[in-house]
Amino acid sequence: MIMRFLSILVISFLLSGNALSEPAHFLCKKNKKLFSDGEYPLMVDIDKKKMIRAYTEYEMKISEGYLTGIHNENQPYEIRIVLNRYNLELNVNFFNDGAWNFSNSYKTSCRKVEKKI
Repeated sequence: MIMRFLSILVISFLLSGNALSEPAHFLCKKNKKLFSDGEYPLMVDIDKKKMIRAYTEYEMKISEGYLTGIHNENQPYEIRIVLNRYNLELNVNFFNDGAWNFSNSYKTSCRKVEKKI
């Protein structure tokens, strides 16, 4: 009886895999129109369906090719970010009262990084 229980326990551990994956971390180039050169952090947590870009949290929607983050959905001021899962291109789109603010929206590139600590 005990051996059967231990066997089931060991098999379940082997088959479970990594149920909770670690968040992915990126560095994205800043918008040169508005800021000086440099990069800002982007964290993607698929398990919690959230993204954090430059310390702003976004609710995430997942599709095969894109991760879309939405901050302040249906508010007068809304930000939407769209990360291409294949080439890590990031679109940052600003909306004011439902209208797309083209002057502040931009496209940039990101690179995946590993946490050092």
